[in-house]
Amino acid sequence: GLKEILFVPKSNIILTCFRDDSIFAWDCETLEHLYSLHKQPGEQPAFSSFSTTACGTFLIAGGRSRYMHVWRLQDQKLHHIVELPERVKCVKQLVSLEQIFDQNNNTVFGALSQDGILRFISLNTYKIVFSVGSRDTHINYVSCSPSAKHLAVVLDSGECQFLSVKSLR
Repeated sequence: GLKEILFVPKSNIILTCFRDDSIFAWDCETLEHLYSLHKQPGEQPAFSSFSTTACGTFLIAGGRSRYMHVWRLQDQKLHHIVELPERVKCVKQLVSLEQIFDQNNNTVFGALSQDGILRFISLNTYKIVFSVGSRDTHINYVSCSPSAKHLAVVLDSGECQFLSVKSLR
C-alpha cells in the first residue's frame, strides 16, 4: 500500500512512496509514470519519513534504521547514504531548512530520531552541523517556519518550544 505522496517543489512531479520501499515519480498533469528511485540491492530500509529540498534537487528518506538515503532527482540516482550515530535506531521525521545556511542552496536538513534528538545534516559534507534536544529534553515533533528562521518543537512533556535557528548554529 501507499505510505506517502510528495509534490516535488519547482517541478511537475509527484513522488509516491510505498510500504515495500519502492518510490515512483509521476507527471502531475498526465499521471504518467516517469521513473523509479532504487535503493541498494538487498536492502530493506523500511522507509517511514520523506522530505525534499525546497529547490527540488534531493529526496531524503529515513526509516527503521540509522541510515538515510539521499537521491538526486535530476539524474534519479542514489546519491549518498547518510549514517547517523549508533544510538539512533530509526528516523521519525525529516525537515528541510530552506535558504539560510548556504545562499539558497537548501542543503541542510533535519532528522528527528527515536532518541528525541533533532540532528541537522549538511548535504554537502554529510556531517551533523548542529543538534537540538537531549536525553532529558526529548523532541516528538518539529515544524519549520516557511522562512526557516524558526522551529517549533513539541516535547515529550507536551510543551511546545519556539527556537531561533540562527541561535542554534
